[in-house]
Amino acid sequence: EILKRITGGNPIHEIPVRFATRSGTVVHLLIDCDGKGVISPGATSFENRYFRCFTRDDTQRRIQEMRSNVLFQETNRSLQMLDNFMNRSMSQMRLPLTLMEKACTLVTENIEDINEVVRRNASMQQAFGPEGNNLPTGAPRGSIYEAEEDGKPHAQ
Repeated sequence: EILKRITGGNPIHEIPVRFATRSGTVVHLLIDCDGKGVISPGATSFENRYFRCFTRDDTQRRIQEMRSNVLFQETNRSLQMLDNFMNRSMSQMRLPLTLMEKACTLVTENIEDINEVVRRNASMQQAFGPEGNNLPTGAPRGSIYEAEEDGKPHAQ
């Protein structure tokens, strides 16, 4: 494929390739080629072109790429752990906050009833005084306002 691109007049830039050495190890290289073949003097056919191609060692780039992949995976793992921690923490906080929210909702929904009870208590306290001994003296016998021997009312 590289030869097709070069002979077609297309330049190639940093194409990663693997070359096997005589010892059998594989070396990773990058190839650059301008794609403009130079015809040797006296040659008339296309096949006798010479191309300027350069190879560079790709080991450093591959090491950097592997490090960045490891860093990316480790960052994802750390973010996942943080996400799990926050979910667990928020679920521990959610229950008490939900209970407080429901209590506040009940109070706000029933604020008129609560205000009415407070008004009644205030008016009763004004009518009967702070100690509640301003009860009518002629209360019927057996009523809840029946006075004791000391003159103070009591509830039965």
